[in-house]
Amino acid sequence: MFSGTPVFFSRVFRGFDPRLQDSLRNELKQVLHNDAVKNFDDIFNKAFEKASAPLIAAGHKDLPIREAIDFVYSYLHITVKAEKFSFGPPSCGGPIEIGFVSTDRLFRWVRHKAFSSAIIEQEGNYDVG
Repeated sequence: MFSGTPVFFSRVFRGFDPRLQDSLRNELKQVLHNDAVKNFDDIFNKAFEKASAPLIAAGHKDLPIREAIDFVYSYLHITVKAEKFSFGPPSCGGPIEIGFVSTDRLFRWVRHKAFSSAIIEQEGNYDVG
């Protein structure tokens, strides 16, 4: 489960908006007048899972560390950009920081902003000279 704003990640990873399943179920129930088919929810869930399975991005279990880092960065970047252009205040943004732990070494940063970046951002990063 991805916390924060998982809709953007899910759209890219699964190939469709995660709200599609509920929306489609509700529309079909209205057309079928709710009780036309017994066990509609079970039948629908199985059919939707079977139909959507080929759309889900696969092959991310055994990525080499560099590709795994690129994968994580890409989805974080997608979410930050999508939030930037959505309505209302963004729930995320700014520089992306990534760190990892491997089987042979302790925690390492891949991308890490300087501690002074909060002050520079606050001051507007003006070059006064």
